[in-house]
Amino acid sequence: MNYIRGRRGSFQEVLKGTRLLLETSHSKVTLVITISKLNLHQIEPMDHFAQQLDVSPSYNTLEPTWTADYQGRPTLVVDDYGLNESEIFFFYAKLLELKHQGYHSHIMVLVQT
Repeated sequence: MNYIRGRRGSFQEVLKGTRLLLETSHSKVTLVITISKLNLHQIEPMDHFAQQLDVSPSYNTLEPTWTADYQGRPTLVVDDYGLNESEIFFFYAKLLELKHQGYHSHIMVLVQT
């Protein structure tokens, strides 16, 4: 998270805020995780981490899309770290595997246009 956010300590801030929210409220907390090339193979450890925090994980995928004017756009994070078709397939297959093992992850799809 620190690398993508471009700010040191952002992961620790989120972790601290999550723990504080869990300690001081009766709210259900969902940890929204965006899957990219940087963390695609860390889905299972992230689910374990969410379970240890006693929060529900919910996943977004970073997926590039193309439009007619795509060539004129500057390079975006999604261009560098967005998932390609085979990586998206791997992601959904892994999530289904985890669901069959009893994990309770949620899926949202974030599409960069």
